[in-house]
Amino acid sequence: MSNDDTQTRIEAKLDTLSRQVATLSELVSSQSTPAAKCTLTVEELAHRWSLCPEAVRRLVRDKQLRPLRDFRPFRFTLKEILDFENNDAPRMRGLGSKRKGGRK
Repeated sequence: MSNDDTQTRIEAKLDTLSRQVATLSELVSSQSTPAAKCTLTVEELAHRWSLCPEAVRRLVRDKQLRPLRDFRPFRFTLKEILDFENNDAPRMRGLGSKRKGGRK
């Protein structure tokens, strides 16, 4: 077997693998993109609610707000945000005013 034949076979295999990787990349990105577009980070949510990011994290710790699973940093679905806004708005009013220490 000549070097040209070996080189041709290697290039054909590389081409096949490259197409498979491209197909898998498209599949993964098409499945994850819609979820990412419909979510907000802690900072984005804090800005939306005019709170500090720590107040949003406190809601998560207190199990009042549920982030998406397996996402770090936390991400929140639009549905979860709207449900919280509609049902828990009275509880949100005092979140931004808690101060620990510091001057008065």
